[in-house]
Amino acid sequence: GKNVIIKGLIASQLTYIVSVLPCPSKQQMEKIKEIIMNFFWDGKRSKIAFNNLINSYDEGGINLLDIEAHVKALKVSWINRLSILMNNSNQWLQLAKICLGTEPYALFAGNLNLKDLHKQGTIKSTIWLEILNYWFEYCYSKPQNVSEILAQPLWYNSNITMDNKPVFIRSAFQENIKCINDIIDGNGNILNYMEFRRKYNIDCHMILYFGLVAAIPQEWKMQLRDNYQRNITPSQSPYILVNKKKQNY
Repeated sequence: GKNVIIKGLIASQLTYIVSVLPCPSKQQMEKIKEIIMNFFWDGKRSKIAFNNLINSYDEGGINLLDIEAHVKALKVSWINRLSILMNNSNQWLQLAKICLGTEPYALFAGNLNLKDLHKQGTIKSTIWLEILNYWFEYCYSKPQNVSEILAQPLWYNSNITMDNKPVFIRSAFQENIKCINDIIDGNGNILNYMEFRRKYNIDCHMILYFGLVAAIPQEWKMQLRDNYQRNITPSQSPYILVNKKKQNY
């Protein structure tokens, strides 16, 4: 009964506030947990730790409201909302570019660790920095096989860096060049500059393209050359998965 009250009252009170304002501080989050535990145990000493109570029944918990996960889910849901708005309105897309300081779709589909996210320096909004912080905390990964290497995003990827910064070439992104698979030939080799120009007819400086190719980890290149087959299918592109990941957060 109390679990239902906690989820129905406390969660609903927090939903709007947390959705539109910066997240509560660590001290405030601990205070909220303390309020929940005091209510749940009638002000008496807790018999079971909060971190155990939030587990599922199968894991020995009671599915008590995990306030931190709830806050993160509310924040991350804004990426899906903004994606829908940008698809329906160019004005929203332009506003997002101003807030994020870059192409929103390229950033959302990136693979940044938190250190590189905070080095970007283009995101002026505290709320959007929090949203992206939680998003990449959930999304960042390193590829485990050739299929996942092919699906790795070229842009805003902490595994592909130039001068210790993730790469982003706007002209290439605008030509729908997004993943490793887009610059690989039929034998698993990365396209040379002339092949790249012929395939995409894009105005990209040679030195910039060479920098991108050099930034791709040598280990990945070796795996692609050694294991690439024409029937290998890249893992689903992050530009497709972006909505699915948010729905499962």
